[in-house]
Amino acid sequence: MSYFKRIALIIIEKFIKFLKINQRIDEIKVNQGLILAKLNQSISSKNIRDYEFKIFSQCDNKQEF
Repeated sequence: MSYFKRIALIIIEKFIKFLKINQRIDEIKVNQGLILAKLNQSISSKNIRDYEFKIFSQCDNKQEF
C-alpha cells in the first residue's frame, strides 16, 4: 500500500472517530437537559430564575446558546 493511501486511510479513520465523538457529545447534552428538566419539576418556587438552565440548540450557523 502506498504511503498516500495509508495517510488517507488514517485521516478517514480519525474523521469517523471525530464524528462519533460529536454524536456522543450531542447525546450527553440532550440527557443533561432531560435530567435538569426532571430536577426542575420538584422545585416549588415562583422565581423564574430557579428554573433556568442552559438549553443546547442548533441554529443555521451551528452556534450553541
